[in-house]
Amino acid sequence: MNLVRHEAGFSTTENRFPTKGTCLAIYSRCVNAELAIEEVLGMTFPWCSSWSVELKGLFSAYVEAKLAQNVLDYDDLLLHWAQMLGDLGLAEHMGNRFDHVLVDEYQDTNRLQAAIIFALKPGGRGVTVVGDDAQSIYSFRAATVRNILDFPAQFTPPAEIVTLDRNYRSTQSILAAANGVIDLAAERFTKNLWSDRNSGARPQLVDVRDEADQAGYIADRVLENRETGSLLKQQAVLFRHTVVEKTSGASVISSTDLNPMPLCPMDGGDEVSDLFASDRASWGWPWNCSFSCSETCLRSSTTASSGTSCFSRSSRPSRPENGRIWVLSGDQAGGLRKRLNQLVDEVDDFLEVSRARRGTPWRLVRAAEKIPRRAL
Repeated sequence: MNLVRHEAGFSTTENRFPTKGTCLAIYSRCVNAELAIEEVLGMTFPWCSSWSVELKGLFSAYVEAKLAQNVLDYDDLLLHWAQMLGDLGLAEHMGNRFDHVLVDEYQDTNRLQAAIIFALKPGGRGVTVVGDDAQSIYSFRAATVRNILDFPAQFTPPAEIVTLDRNYRSTQSILAAANGVIDLAAERFTKNLWSDRNSGARPQLVDVRDEADQAGYIADRVLENRETGSLLKQQAVLFRHTVVEKTSGASVISSTDLNPMPLCPMDGGDEVSDLFASDRASWGWPWNCSFSCSETCLRSSTTASSGTSCFSRSSRPSRPENGRIWVLSGDQAGGLRKRLNQLVDEVDDFLEVSRARRGTPWRLVRAAEKIPRRAL
């Protein structure tokens, strides 16, 4: 998207054109919410409304670039799946292959994903969704709480609702506060959370000015607890966003002047991305190519060149003149697998060193575990 944006001249406009991230967010919401760009801009990105015509042209160029390279993004995977199920015969064939369709976190699904579910099982038989309308907070990829609220009435007879109201993690005092907030919802599924875990401590609602003040407040409470006998390693801070994590981590460390501190604001994601990006650049791969590790050629009309057991700058896969897909021979595919496994080992070693330096093995998430070796 950024390169298409730059080639279209939008990176040098007199008035600030929406950034790459904003353009991708607008495009994704149009696809997943199944709304016209004017509606999306008006409801979610009103400051970009004056660029609607230019954004339409940008998105058209973005789609053409993907088609020219024979690649799909995540939104395309959902869109093409839903469009494929628009064929009733094909939808029935696919739906009959599955006795049961189970969907987790249904409150975080969008209209496009719901359309896929109803196309697979239009009668509803065998469909089970799990979710909590009270946890519809972030609206990932245009997720809408209407999916879960309207789900029972989508079928005849209506779907059965099974309420799981017992909580095994929190104490009753925290659940009482949560129930009070949930009761304020204008529309919801009725439930009353409970637990047999009791605590004399009541949750506190604290108002702070910004993230820095929030981090400072947390640091002060941690130090107060330490003075009353709670060791640092016995305390934990729970949150969701990485931005908050980094801000809180910097404040806690600077406020306490302790070394080591049992807080590690790192998940390894950026480091892994940098490692793969640098290694990809060293092989000389351009930005606009996609890869296949299959043992056969992607196009029967193109013959792959003979490869070696591992890639090097002088041994790259052949590229057909009429397309932008690298074609791998069997040896080259094996070499790619070997190199990817080497990268996983390098990432693993890097994270081990980082974990040792920080002295907090209980906190660090080892990103290398997210890359299943069997998939390579």
